[in-house]
Amino acid sequence: VFSDNGVSLMQSFIDTLPIMMFVCVPLLAVFMKFLYLFKRRKYVEHLMFLFHTHSFIFALAIITIALVKLSGPFPVVNNFIAPLTTFIWLYAVFYVFVAMRRVYNQGRFATSFKMLMLLPSYTICLAITFVSGLFLAFITI
Repeated sequence: VFSDNGVSLMQSFIDTLPIMMFVCVPLLAVFMKFLYLFKRRKYVEHLMFLFHTHSFIFALAIITIALVKLSGPFPVVNNFIAPLTTFIWLYAVFYVFVAMRRVYNQGRFATSFKMLMLLPSYTICLAITFVSGLFLAFITI
């Protein structure tokens, strides 16, 4: 483990990323269930919404990575990458906001408040799954 300066641990951790995200989304759906308790939505509805939004965000992440990789062979692209990636991720926040408004049928204030509540819970959920994934990677190498 330590003879390769953590390279095998890091590769094992990266290999467990899909599993971690597959675990993170249902945990976040539980939080969404409590966040929209009085809307009488089923857990599966929150789960479907989160899978949809995560798929969109992963697609944006792929586009961002492709743009960064494109900057290697084409240095001209470097001037456009920072503003374009900033626009992409600002659009992602806007997209999730609009999606939450339409799916849960609430106003701007309620949706903004719930997005602000969702951010720390998402961070906690990611931290739990990343620590679990790192532990899983450590015991499997």
